[in-house]
Amino acid sequence: MCYTERVAVRLSVFICQRGEKVLKKSGNIRPLSGCKICGALEERGVRISLFEDIDSTNLEARRQAERGMSAPALIIADSQSAGRGRLGRSFYSPSGTGLYMSLLLGAKDNPADNVQLTAAAAVAAARSIEELCGVRPKIKWVNDLYLGEKKICGILCESFSCADGKRSVVIGIGVNLLTEDFPDELRDIAASVMVKGVCKEALAADISGRMLDYYDSPTEHGIMEYYRANSAVIGKRVVFSEGEKSCYGVAESIDEVGRLTIKLDDNSLKILSSGEISLKIDK
Repeated sequence: MCYTERVAVRLSVFICQRGEKVLKKSGNIRPLSGCKICGALEERGVRISLFEDIDSTNLEARRQAERGMSAPALIIADSQSAGRGRLGRSFYSPSGTGLYMSLLLGAKDNPADNVQLTAAAAVAAARSIEELCGVRPKIKWVNDLYLGEKKICGILCESFSCADGKRSVVIGIGVNLLTEDFPDELRDIAASVMVKGVCKEALAADISGRMLDYYDSPTEHGIMEYYRANSAVIGKRVVFSEGEKSCYGVAESIDEVGRLTIKLDDNSLKILSSGEISLKIDK
C-alpha cells in the first residue's frame, strides 16, 4: 500500500487544492493528499518526503536508500544548506523561492539507459516548466535549463550502490522560481522563472510523473527529439576544457543517449559524453 514517509521535520509550504492556496502549518509531515497530482504519484507507489530545510535532497535520497527504503521516492525541500551541482559545484537554494527535489529510482541494467536519464530529466523539467509556468526554457548540454542567457534550473543525476549491493539512481533538480537576490558570483549567470502563483508541489509532481513515464519507456515520448529541438548549444560555437587546454568548435548534433558531437576548429570531430566536462557557449 502506498504511503508517505512521516519525518519529524517542520513544514511550511503551499499546496494547491481546487485552484486555491492552502498553507500547511508547521508540524510533523503529512501526506500530500490535498494535491491531486501528488495523489496520483502516491497511486504509482511513490513515497513523498517533505523538509523545510535539509542539507541536500540528493544526499537524503541516498540516506533513504542506505536505510533500505525502496524506490521510487520523491524528496522535496523548501531550502538546502548544501545543495549540490555537477563537478563538485554548489547549488544556491534559499528558502521559499525555489523548488529543490530529488527522485530516487532503481538503476537500470543497461548503462546507456542510466546515462539517458540525465537528458530525460532535462526534458521532464523543461516540459513541466513550460506547461505550468508558461515559459519555454532552452537546454544547455548537458543538463542545465536557461531562459535567455541565464540559468534557471540545474540537474544532477548520480548512481550509487548501497552496502547490500543494491544499485540506485537519484535525479536532483533545482529550479529558481522567484529567487532575485543571488550571491555576487551568480548574478550575471543565474535567473529565475519569475512567474508567481506556481504551486511548487504540483511542479515537482508533474516533473516526477514525466520522469516515471520516461523511466518506464526510455525510447518513447520523443525525449531526444525535444532535447535537440530545444537545445541551447546546437549550431553554437562552444568551448570546453581537456586538462589545461581549452578546445573550441561548433556543436553539431546530439545522439540518442545524449552525447554531443563538436566540430573543432581544425575540422576534426569530438564526441563528448555527459558527465565528462563543463561546456560553455563561446561569446
